[in-house]
Amino acid sequence: MARRRLGCHGDDGHGDEGPDLHNLVISDARIAAQIKNGKKGEMPSFAKKYDTRQIAAVVDYVRSLR
Repeated sequence: MARRRLGCHGDDGHGDEGPDLHNLVISDARIAAQIKNGKKGEMPSFAKKYDTRQIAAVVDYVRSLR
């Protein structure tokens, strides 16, 4: 499976403009909320781009980063 570019978090999730996504210590619900709602001045909302199932898949992917 080809790796998809994570945009601001870099190709490997180690961060670029955005923070490193490896070994996050926040809940899955919090990760999902940040993807859905964004973070003012830091991260756009993806609510119009991804549905709940797709956001859950992104959360699963983020959790797989080691």
